Amino acid sequence: MVVPLGYSNLSWLPWSDGSLTFDEYDTLKVFLLYSLVIAAAAIWAFSFIRHGTRLRRTRADWLMIALLVWAVIATALSEQPATSFLGKYRRYDGLTTFAAYALVYFLSVQSFLTPDHRRKLARTICLGAGVVAAYGVTQYLGFDPTPRSSVPFESRQAFSTMGNPNLLAGYLIFPLALGVALALSESLTSRRAVYWSLVLVVAAAWITSFTRGAWIGGLVALAFVVIAFVRGRLRPTWVDAGFAVAGAALGAAIVAHSSSSQNPITNLMTRALSTFQFREGSALQRYEIWRGALASVRANPVFGHGPDTFRLVFKRFGPREYVADAGWGNIADNAHNYALQIASGLGIPGTLLLYGFLFYSLWLSARSAFSRLRPPQALVLAGFWAAVVGYVIHLVFGISVVGSSVLLWMSLGVLLGPSSRTRDLCPSPWGRPAAIAVIVAALLGIAGSAMIPVADHYFLMANLSPSIEQRLAGARRAVRLNPFVDAYRSELGNIHMDLANSWLLQANADMRAGRDPDTSVRAAEVAAKQAMADYENAIAFVPLESENYLNLAIAANQAGQIDPGYYSRALEAVARGLQVDPYNPGMRVEAAWALFQRGQTVEAISLCEEAASLDPRFARPRALLGELYAAVGRTADALAAYKAALALDPRDAAVRQAIEALEAIKTDTARGE
Repeated sequence: MVVPLGYSNLSWLPWSDGSLTFDEYDTLKVFLLYSLVIAAAAIWAFSFIRHGTRLRRTRADWLMIALLVWAVIATALSEQPATSFLGKYRRYDGLTTFAAYALVYFLSVQSFLTPDHRRKLARTICLGAGVVAAYGVTQYLGFDPTPRSSVPFESRQAFSTMGNPNLLAGYLIFPLALGVALALSESLTSRRAVYWSLVLVVAAAWITSFTRGAWIGGLVALAFVVIAFVRGRLRPTWVDAGFAVAGAALGAAIVAHSSSSQNPITNLMTRALSTFQFREGSALQRYEIWRGALASVRANPVFGHGPDTFRLVFKRFGPREYVADAGWGNIADNAHNYALQIASGLGIPGTLLLYGFLFYSLWLSARSAFSRLRPPQALVLAGFWAAVVGYVIHLVFGISVVGSSVLLWMSLGVLLGPSSRTRDLCPSPWGRPAAIAVIVAALLGIAGSAMIPVADHYFLMANLSPSIEQRLAGARRAVRLNPFVDAYRSELGNIHMDLANSWLLQANADMRAGRDPDTSVRAAEVAAKQAMADYENAIAFVPLESENYLNLAIAANQAGQIDPGYYSRALEAVARGLQVDPYNPGMRVEAAWALFQRGQTVEAISLCEEAASLDPRFARPRALLGELYAAVGRTADALAAYKAALALDPRDAAVRQAIEALEAIKTDTARGE
């Protein structure tokens, strides 16, 4: 219940200034997952040490152990071990998360032993999901209590505490299936009505996420719950019929409301029909991501590139067409197909172990989940089974994150519990010392987990503090508290670049005022050199993150205003960066600028034209082409390039002024003729 509710934006509270962390969604969730799992494992271990316990084992355990061992090996052999250990920032799908999932599975097998236990768990999941879903519905209706100036998807898509419509919809598959199973198996009319009410709220958020893969997964899950209901020879009541009518009315209202939208994403019928359009929009981009994922698997099919390194390796293996179709600023940090995601990170053997565990678990538990001879309350077990199947189908098109996938591993433990074998374990002979050691280890583990959101809080301060000194202090503190996140290291370079820019502005102001700008120029050069050192440090930590090479080139070009020798540094940074991100138009623009400043205008034009062809929606190469064409006397080409840039970015005043200047020259020339 708690992990999906993890959300650090508290601006809806009257006494809160805003968010507690820079990443409002996954950072807090991963802390909650780690700390709660550590606490639960410590409680289980303490009980075993002091009193003994009954250990439950399943026939699928060896696959889980083999998968965990393989993840350890893949992390050790990873191209980016630091990233693979904790996971990429804002995803946290590294080795530590795999270990947490394994503990969740193990503890679920030990804990949910009776139908009553499983029913209480399902009820808890649904209650938490009711809050998450209700928040998502308010966003669809336009009443978000924590509104944002912009989001990387449509404003009327529900995303709630998950931060993304795709993630919300995948998570809601679990309460959707479990809520229906609870309602259909409840004997008390009042409780039956409550469960159906929760289902309606969850279904409304699930639909208004406008996520097609999750729609398919959810419908399959509901179908399996209905099959179990029929096989159990249960009969619907008037409450079921009433809520079925209410659900149909709710669906019709959502369809009617969304049909007025001109946006193909938030128009329900248009969105549903687009499922079968494979050569345009998000379907085309997803196909291109899958091509890049397959190429990365072919490059390292045995051990993969390391857990959660897809964002880093995709830039090297992704097709050129993806840059044009998605835009070069749209980064594919996930394969949008869990099998390909795992294959890229853990190799083909790791993928076979994971899916072998999933399907073997479903096969082992199918008989108990769909048996005819059972009480109505046993329908909940079928609800868990159906939810797992629906979520796995969703992952064919979706993304796995801790807020939803924790329920997958918990559900697998629940499903395998009835067929588990037991073994009595005697209390530990070490007694009190062992119990104290467990408590100390748990406290240290929870304290270590707490560093994840605390470090991100200081990263927030590094972005929002009013002074450069406060920003630098925040970024440095973030790096010390969580050295596994390369974004924190890069932020130091960003801050020093801001400082260099402010000193350059001061130097210009000094010259306009008739003062000596030398002091400001020297300070700008010192700050730019420090920014370059920071970016080099980030590159040494994560050599495959291409943004650091781009930022290094930008910093070197900025320093080139002071000393032209730095333009060579910019060209060298681009040459290195293109090895890890060969289709990056931004790097080509920086290289073109450096060449232009060195007098190599023809070479600069060639690079800029290539950058413009890579991403037709990128305005900057066209703006620079206008300047380059004008420099070599190609006035007509310069005017066309500037107009193309202005069409892409109508707010660019400098481009507008350049067009006016060229048109004035053209007019004067015509008059002279």
